Amino acid sequence: MYKILIVEDDSVISKQLGEQLKEWGFDTSCVKDFQNVLAEFHAFSPALVLLDI
Repeated sequence: MYKILIVEDDSVISKQLGEQLKEWGFDTSCVKDFQNVLAEFHAFSPALVLLDI
């Protein structure tokens, strides 16, 4: 199973995106602490990062 890290500051968008990706069989995590994104990245070790700019 592929892991996807979602970096989105809008909680509604990140929640909906995470739910949709889980329905397709992906393991997702949404960043909660934007001061420590890199730490969450290393802890989750994703195959893909979806980053809101």
